[in-house]
Parts: sequence; C-alpha cells; structure tokens
Amino acid sequence: MSTIWSENNRRRLSIALIALAALVLAGATLAVYVKRNAFEPARFADHAQATLESPAVRQIAADKITTEVIEQVDPDVVAVRPLLSAATAAVIDTTAFKRLFRSAVLEAHRSAVENRLDNAVLVLANIGVLVEQSLRRLSPEVADQIPAGFDANLVRVAEGSWESDLATTAHRTRTLAWVLPLASLLLFATAMAVAPRRREALARAALAIALAGAALVVAYAFVRSLVIYRFTEGTERDAAEAVWLEFMRGFLYLAAGLATAGSALAAAASGTMRTIDIDTRARELAASAARPPSTPLRRVVWALALIAAGVWAMIDPLALARTIAFLAGFLLVFRGANELISLSMPNGTRARTAPATTTAGPSFSRRFAVFAATVAVVFVAAAAIGTAMIGEDGLQRLGVIADTRSCNGSEELCAKRFDEVTYAATHNSMSDKTYAGGWLFPEQDGPVSAQLAAGVRALMLDVYYGFPGTRVYTDGDRSSPSVRDALYDEFGREFVAAADRIRRTLSKPDADARRRMYVCHGFCELGATPIEETFSQIREFLEDNPREVLSIVFEDYVPTADLAAEIEKAGLSDLAYRDGLGPPWPKLEEMIDDDGRVLMLAENSTSPAVPWIHPAFKVMQDTPFSFANLAALKSRHSCDFARGDEDSSIFLINHWIDTAPAPRPSNARRANSREVMMPRVKRCEKKRARRANLIAVDFYGQGDLMAVTDELNGVE
Repeated sequence: MSTIWSENNRRRLSIALIALAALVLAGATLAVYVKRNAFEPARFADHAQATLESPAVRQIAADKITTEVIEQVDPDVVAVRPLLSAATAAVIDTTAFKRLFRSAVLEAHRSAVENRLDNAVLVLANIGVLVEQSLRRLSPEVADQIPAGFDANLVRVAEGSWESDLATTAHRTRTLAWVLPLASLLLFATAMAVAPRRREALARAALAIALAGAALVVAYAFVRSLVIYRFTEGTERDAAEAVWLEFMRGFLYLAAGLATAGSALAAAASGTMRTIDIDTRARELAASAARPPSTPLRRVVWALALIAAGVWAMIDPLALARTIAFLAGFLLVFRGANELISLSMPNGTRARTAPATTTAGPSFSRRFAVFAATVAVVFVAAAAIGTAMIGEDGLQRLGVIADTRSCNGSEELCAKRFDEVTYAATHNSMSDKTYAGGWLFPEQDGPVSAQLAAGVRALMLDVYYGFPGTRVYTDGDRSSPSVRDALYDEFGREFVAAADRIRRTLSKPDADARRRMYVCHGFCELGATPIEETFSQIREFLEDNPREVLSIVFEDYVPTADLAAEIEKAGLSDLAYRDGLGPPWPKLEEMIDDDGRVLMLAENSTSPAVPWIHPAFKVMQDTPFSFANLAALKSRHSCDFARGDEDSSIFLINHWIDTAPAPRPSNARRANSREVMMPRVKRCEKKRARRANLIAVDFYGQGDLMAVTDELNGVE
C-alpha cells in the first residue's frame, strides 16, 4: 500500500510542478516579448514609426502636438490653432517626419533606459522646426507669429516632463526574460524526474504548454478589449486599436505558436503513448463548463468566469467570438495531428479503439515516416508563427525602415576602426549646380542632402562671412587674411582679378548691414549658401540615419569660435567626435554608441575652447590636388605627399581634374570611373603605406565613386 501511495504522491507532485512550470512559461513568454519589443530601443522605435501609418494615429498626434505648443510654448498661438494643426498634420504624413519621429523615439527610449536625454531633446526640437517650416509654406504671415526661440521652448517642455522610471522596469524585465525561461525549464525537468511514469508526464507537460499558449491568447484578447473599451470616441478608439495591434500583434503570434507547438507534442504523445483522449477530454470539459461544480470554491470561480465572459461579450463581442474561434481551431489542430499520428501506430488506427494484435498495419518504416513528417510539419508551422515577430527583426528585415544594426550601411563595418574604412568624399561639397540661388562654376551634382543620400560620408566645406543681397558680397575684412593667398594658389592671379572686377559691380552693403556666415568658394559673389541651410541638411540626415558616421573638413576663413557657434546652433555639436585622435581610432560602432558620429576638422585654425573641432592636418595627410588632365592624375607623382604630417593616420586622396574656374562633369566622368580611380587608389595606398580613408571627387554622381568605396570596404 505504501508503494502505491508513494507512486500517487509522486504523480501529484509531478502534476503540480507541470502546472507551475506552465504558469512560469506563460510569464516567461510575456517577459521575453516585452524585453524585445518594449525595452530594445530599435525595435520599439520600429513599432512606433509603423503606428503613423494609421490615419487615426496621425490625427491624434497632430492634435497633441498642437495642444502642447499652445499650452506650453506660447498660449497666444491659439489664435492660429487651425493653421498650426493643419501644418502639423501635413508634416506628420511625410516620410521625413516619420523618419524623424522614429529617431526621436529611438533617442528618447535610450534616454529613459540609459539616462541620455540630450539627443532626445535635440530631435524633439527638430520636430518643432518641421512644423514651423510647414506652417511657413501654408501661410508665411501666420508663421511670423510663431515666437522666437520656438526650438528652445520646446526643448524645455521635453526636459521638464521627462520621466526616468523606465530604466528600473527595463532592468527588471531583462532579468526576468532569462530567469523565467530557465525556471520553467527546471520545473519541467523536475516534474519529469519525480513522475512515476515519465512518458505520461511528458504528455501532460506537452498539454500544459499548449494550454499555456491558449491561455495567453485568451488573455491577449481580453486585455485588448479592456484597453480599447477605455476609448469611446471613434478616432481615439481607432488610434488605440492601431497602436495595440502594432505593438502586441507579435505577442499573439508567439502565444499561438506556443499553443500550436504544445498541441503537436501532446498529439504525438497521445498517439504513441495512449495517455490522452482528446475527444473524451473535450466532452468532459464542455460538460463541466455547463454545470456548476460541486465544491463552493469551484462554484465561486465558475460564477466569476461566467460574469467575466458576459461582460466581455458586451464590451467586445467580436473579440470574444475570435477567441472562441481560436480555441476551436486549437482543438481542431490537436485532433487533426492526433489522427495523423495514429496512422503511424500498428493497424493505422487509434490506440484506444484497436487492439495491438489485429490485422497487420503499415510497416515500421512507413509508420515512422508518417510520424516524423507530421511532427516536423506542425513544429515548423508553429515556429514560423512564433518567430515572425520575435526571432526576426520585423520591419527592418522587410526594408520598411532603416536598419539599426549596421554601421555606414554594413554590419561588417561596425567592428572596423575609423581609419580602417574608406569614405566617399566631395570636394567643395556646397558647390551645387541645382541650388536655386545659382552657383557659377559648380562642382557637385546636387546639394549636401542628395550627396549624403547617395552615400557620401565626408564633406569638404569652405566657410566665409558675407553680406546678403542679390548676390552675396564677401566680407573680406571679417574673414581670414589668408583668403587672398589661398585664392591666388588655387585660381591664379588673373582669375582673382576678374572676380574682383565682378565684385566692384556690386554695391557694397552699408557698414551696419548684418553679415552672415556662408559656405562658398573664394568669392561668395559666384555662389553661396547660408551655412545654416547646409547644417540643417546634415542634421536631418544624421537624425534620419542614427547609424551613420560622417567627417566634415572645413576650409575655414572665419574665427573658430564663430564657426563653433553656428554648429552649436544647428544642434550638431552634440554629435561631434570629442575623444582622442588616433591611432588607435575607435570602432565605428563605438563612435555611434557614444554619439560622437561626426569628426570635424578645420584646415586653417582651431581653438582650445572648441576641442571638438580638430586640426585637420595634424590628423590627416593628403595627395596633391591640382591635376590639369587625366594623364597627370594617372602619373606616379599624383600620390606624392602634399599636406599634413607624415605620421598622420587619416589619408585623403584628392581625385579630380582641375580646370578652374570651370570644373567639367565630362572630366569627372572619366576620373571617377573604376578603371581610373581604383588603380590610383591602390597605387597611392602602396606608396604612402596608408589605407585610403577619404576619396574626394568633383561631381560625385559621375562615374563609380560609391562602387569603388564599397569594393575597398569589402561591402557588397
């Protein structure tokens, strides 16, 4: 009798452990999903960006932003609320905003979890810039009523309202995401160990896994109904539904996959070990659900379950119907798998109804094949459902949004140091032939924004002071005294004299006229872009592409402090590389993680007060830059030492044909071809014992610059 009692106790303990393991498994499933989708910044930002595809979400967002601006930034703006709201709605529906929004969410999430607020504030302020610019297009008169310092006020709103409690929750969830799965596994293993009949315990464990998945599906549907029920107004409810589906649909797939996998395993156990009769159990379950239990405690639970089901039916009848349909589907999957597996048993019939000694059934090999194929198919289907949102990177792998694992477009580059990578560069990057202001003698095919989008990762910008007008008038007094000598060196005295004659045809502004900083080349009268426009394009690109590293080489003819002030005003100083100059240089992923993604170099002067603008030719060495024709570019002297120190670790190859004052796209097409560029790069690398880091060209769209840099980097 004691042996029987011991066996019964072991069976009961095993059942209790299996039940506890299934409960812990349900918690582990939730913890793993929340960790990956709520506390991994990139995945969370992906989901957040995807919610903007819903018109209801866009409308709610526009209303919230408008209200925030009016209440927190300037209450007087309420006078133009309709236009401000329309401008905001128009901005939200643009690709630029969606990318910027993703970047803002990404940095805000990191700020909350890692206590890094600066970049989140920066991006939030830029949303204000987009809204203001959109309003200016709709109505310039109304936009003039937007208060000065709009960005700064919006930043203060962000700083004042930010909460950092998320960091603690994230840490706890990450801990649970590995503790709970391990605990569940240990509980299942212990249940198997203490069970008197381990095959029977395996069947129960499989059924418990299936029921845990099914319970999670029911919980998902019930909680969804409660969340959506809180919103009674149509637009708000639609927006809540869109947000819920985007963030939680993957959890539904995971729970369904768990239920399917468990049912497949339980079906296999039922067919081969004769322990589970799904038809009988289903009938017993339905009968017990229809009549009150015998004990008071069970009757209370039964009554509460009926009330909850009734309330659910009233709140969200469709969700309840879908849940019932899922449970029916779960039973059908189990029943179908059980029937197929029964074919692998002797006689091809279910074990409970056919004696083992009846007519010979299928051969062993055939039974095994049916069994293996059935289990494999069901498990593959379950795995596909379960990993659709968990095991893959979802939107990123579909290419809907930017990749968040690569560095400068490739995962392989993340582990390389800055000086182990080759970057496409543009000479006189600001000299854009498409600029509305009109550039004489342009040297590039498009603006800085187009260059960055095409793959350029190093910009060469000349900076001067000038006075605005029909043509910008260069402020030679405020700019560096070395300007004149530099112009003679590059253009020659004859061209400089001609340019001076053009300048004299312009009326010089009054002495008290407001000078501005421009990017131009020698004479701003021949073409100039306000520096804030160029910096705005750079900032927008960096915000849209948080995994890109850039270099900016300034040919600076303005005081360093003034240049730094413009960079800070544009919000780029927070992204400047501030650490020591190599070698050894940091890896690209380290620069990205530290938010030091922009290496800023100045050719002419630097200041200890601005340590993040580094002296260019203390860091960099280059080749000659004046080649009259293609033959000169191909000559062995084209790789000679020009500027910098011989031990400088960054190597710039100047690769263009100089036909000043008028560069020619036809020359660039030949010079930038792979047949010319690749041999010269290899020759210069060998001669200088340096990797080519920057390859600077005219007319970046001509030839094969991007293909050559990809090949040098080993990127397909």
